[in-house]
Amino acid sequence: MHIEWASSVVRDGVTWLEAEGEELDPAGHPAGRRQILIRAERLPAPLARKRPRLRV
Repeated sequence: MHIEWASSVVRDGVTWLEAEGEELDPAGHPAGRRQILIRAERLPAPLARKRPRLRV
């Protein structure tokens, strides 16, 4: 699943994030790609990206 943290949608005062992932059928087989909106408050904050250390 990929969550687009940079773009959000606000509806009725609630922030939603766009997400895209692979949908599975009841047997666990791929059923195609799907785009959805996820309520931002239901997700943990993304991990901070660290800058790589420069080794001399």
